[in-house]
Amino acid sequence: MLASFSNHKALWSVLLVAILAISFTITLNYENSLSDGISISVSALASLSLLVLASVWLFDVVNDICNP
Repeated sequence: MLASFSNHKALWSVLLVAILAISFTITLNYENSLSDGISISVSALASLSLLVLASVWLFDVVNDICNP
């Protein structure tokens, strides 16, 4: 699974950005407290996942530069 994850980092990042955009849109457009709570939770998890993905991606780039 990790090899599949490392080969598709760009796809994962696009997917996470799309999830963030959708959850922000739901939060801003709907007045229901249940949908707001769920979409804010999804936004927080997607933001955290995007941060972890970016740091793993940065680590891989630095590792490739330092260890050719």
